[in-house]
Amino acid sequence: MIQLYAQNVGELIQTMTEERRQQMLSLLCVERKMRVERIRIPAARDKEMLAGIFLQNCLNLYCMERKGEPLESFGFACEDGGKPYLPEREDIQFNLSHSGDWVVIAVGDSPVGIDVQQNQKMEQCLKIAGRCFHPEEYQALRRLEPEEIPGQFTVYWTMKEAYVKYTGKGLRTPLREVLVIPEENRAVKDSSVQFLRPALAEDYSVALCCRKGEPVGKMVNYIERGFV
Repeated sequence: MIQLYAQNVGELIQTMTEERRQQMLSLLCVERKMRVERIRIPAARDKEMLAGIFLQNCLNLYCMERKGEPLESFGFACEDGGKPYLPEREDIQFNLSHSGDWVVIAVGDSPVGIDVQQNQKMEQCLKIAGRCFHPEEYQALRRLEPEEIPGQFTVYWTMKEAYVKYTGKGLRTPLREVLVIPEENRAVKDSSVQFLRPALAEDYSVALCCRKGEPVGKMVNYIERGFV
């Protein structure tokens, strides 16, 4: 079973005080804290910090609910493609993404990839799609009405990102080589996976990629539950 979690961190970032920031930093594991401290832009640093705390909370919650025990250690490592994992807990797979005000996380006992993106301006969408999308996807975008392009671009992007994160290869797999069919929630060259696109918020798209047939729970939205 794969569990999905979401948190809006926009207001938390806007109201962040230095005292609160230091309190939160103290909650992070060493690896995540070092990652945060390398970021120079304050808002981006706070978002990475909140995403790290949310990840630790979600992993611990998943372990309590599914394994009947808390997660004893948050020692993270990264695969060659950059995908993080827990070396001491091979039975737990996870993935994280954030964009705009939102952080989304997927946790399960089999490989997962998740991505969230906020819509961009139409001109940027077509420019990026021309460089990074499969030709069939690019032409499909160009056939849409202008107001439809940002939303559909984001659907394509999140599905493609979720897939390369699922495989663990990251951007070592050129996105142009990954052809997805949003209407069928599938990748053309890989019948072993499935995609889910849970609703999140206006002007945002989320895509989850996981093993075909894997059960997925409803996304838990902590926007009003003070999870961080």
